[in-house]
Amino acid sequence: ISAIGWECIDGTSKCTLDTHDGLYSNDLSKLSITVGSTKDIVLVAGVNHQRTGKALYVNHTVNDVEKQTGIVSVDDPALTTRSALYHAGVKSPSDPRVKLYDKLYAYVISYDCTGIEYCLAIPAPTPTNPIGLAPGAPFGLYERSYVDPHTGVRPSPSEIVHQQVLVGT
Repeated sequence: ISAIGWECIDGTSKCTLDTHDGLYSNDLSKLSITVGSTKDIVLVAGVNHQRTGKALYVNHTVNDVEKQTGIVSVDDPALTTRSALYHAGVKSPSDPRVKLYDKLYAYVISYDCTGIEYCLAIPAPTPTNPIGLAPGAPFGLYERSYVDPHTGVRPSPSEIVHQQVLVGT
């Protein structure tokens, strides 16, 4: 059977989450990310393909690896040049990186975003909202580029610059 997309959705074929309308990548080529401390960060940096015209939207989703469900995500309205400049430490508008980073973004994902701008906090579950992860629990991180506006189907992997993921303290 040739997997054209629907087989991926119903689970009858291994498709690495790829479907006919979205291109997914599993960051770090691992099933899960485990940080050493809840203050550690995962920095996701890449090209905002909504701004390049290669996708209608782009997002990153933190996944509960046990339940295989999304917990929290960040998408292209937040994945801005300003976020890339902030995380690169660029403060002067005359810095040459301002032009170089025009369609780039950088965003931190962490259990603790205290004092960090452009940071997506992984929530802990609570009695009133069970959606979350226990602090320090391993998690998956997926990037999704949704529909190339020119073709009406998922973006071509050969036309997408995949994100870079760094884990640090």
